[in-house]
Amino acid sequence: MMFRVSLALVLLTPTSPAVAQITSATISGIVKDQTGGVLPGVDVVIKNLDTGSQIARLAVAHGHKVVISNSREPESLATLVAELGPNARAATAIEAAKAGDIVVVTLPLKNYRQVPVEPLAGKIVIDTNNYDPQRDGHH
Repeated sequence: MMFRVSLALVLLTPTSPAVAQITSATISGIVKDQTGGVLPGVDVVIKNLDTGSQIARLAVAHGHKVVISNSREPESLATLVAELGPNARAATAIEAAKAGDIVVVTLPLKNYRQVPVEPLAGKIVIDTNNYDPQRDGHH
């Protein structure tokens, strides 16, 4: 039996880059194998990928339909929707919450009160909770 899942992503992201997370940094050190031996010349790559859009990419790649939203108008997601293809569409946060059988909420902790609660009743909700103490305060 095959199930078709409608996945909605409620991406309530901040509109100002001043509250964005750090997206680059420098890490230095020594890379060792399981025995403790130094591995010379090893490159380590660490990426900070946008959680919501990565989940949407994976869902579409596995044949699911996605409805994505953010804190701005749906048109602001046109580039991502075009990249994702015909199984993706943009909507308001409320429309996305209503559309999904499974709803992934990925937003800064400080914005959690913006999540439309009523349309989520009875649904599977996955909260990726994006906490940054510099942006969200210390709790």
